[in-house]
Amino acid sequence: MALDVPTLAVMTVLVGAEIALAFVLVGRLLGRQPGIGPWTLCAITMAAAGLVWSAHGVLPEVVLVLVSNGAIFAAFGFAWIGAREFCGAPRTWRPLALGLLPYLAALAFFTAIVPSTRARVVVVAGTAAAWLLATAWTFFREAPEGLAVTARVAGGAFLLHGLFQVARMFFPPGGGQVADLLRPGWPRVVTALEIIVASLAILLAIVALITHRLVRDLGRAARFDVLTGALNRRAIEGEGEGAIRTSAAMGLPCAVILVDLDHFKEVNDAHGHQAGDEALRHVVAVVHSSLRKPDRLGRYGGEEFLVVMPGAGLEDARAAAERFRAGIAGSPASFGGVEIRVTASMGIASGRGVDLATLLSRADAALYRAKDGGRDRVIEAAA
Repeated sequence: MALDVPTLAVMTVLVGAEIALAFVLVGRLLGRQPGIGPWTLCAITMAAAGLVWSAHGVLPEVVLVLVSNGAIFAAFGFAWIGAREFCGAPRTWRPLALGLLPYLAALAFFTAIVPSTRARVVVVAGTAAAWLLATAWTFFREAPEGLAVTARVAGGAFLLHGLFQVARMFFPPGGGQVADLLRPGWPRVVTALEIIVASLAILLAIVALITHRLVRDLGRAARFDVLTGALNRRAIEGEGEGAIRTSAAMGLPCAVILVDLDHFKEVNDAHGHQAGDEALRHVVAVVHSSLRKPDRLGRYGGEEFLVVMPGAGLEDARAAAERFRAGIAGSPASFGGVEIRVTASMGIASGRGVDLATLLSRADAALYRAKDGGRDRVIEAAA
């Protein structure tokens, strides 16, 4: 049984409306997710284009062509902008703003001056292909960390849709009226089916991307301190236990360093808690920049941090702690144009085959002596 082109056209409009509704609902639930805003605009604009196009025979031909295809141009531009936002690339509206007028001018020429459905399809399909291939390239090249596989799947969906638009340029229908797009013929049937399949594939790919990012972020939230980006207490204790086991299996010691900021309450009292938060983030950045590759840093308490150093003895741990101490003391944080100077006291302990609780107890005792001895210093645990 032959497929009816007008029926397929109605189906594409209905699918577009359903996808727009889906994006609106997803946007309301996950509005803060990067890319959601532009993608929701893309779906709404594409659905609007379909609704306007379905009014052929009612609206003047030139109005119908310019409004519906202008909306399509904007929709593909929004898809590209959403991809860049999701991937962390700078958002820019310039190609959308600069390209719209020449695009509409070409369509107006081939509608009102030299009516040609063939030429209009080439213009629309060529422009759509450019947007779609640019979006695919964004996903392939700028995929966020940890989301590369899902981003490539999304990029593949856009790539295939873009390649179809390129192919469509070589089989444009004849005639000069919008109604010519509804005449029987395999190119129009294939186009309608491809639009339906591609729209659903892109929707599923984007939902998969958003879901993957949420799962990744939840996984990070379970391991990392939200304020500083260091491992949270549970995660750093797990890392410490694992490092001790690995080091013992290799016949090596493992060291821990407890870092406690001196008089930190005075920072909060003098500058406010936001300044204190910035100071904590700054300290984490300073310490992190001096870590070895296998070392792990975690927030152990309010202003207390724990560094785990697999394979390190007391000498290595002391050298590292002195780097941390000097870096913290010599590099003030900045908040609101005000320098915030902090110092840190540190207790270190190392052992081979010693459990984490024992190492922490020794390091804590050493930290207490560092604070009692004048602060801004490093003390080793007693042997």
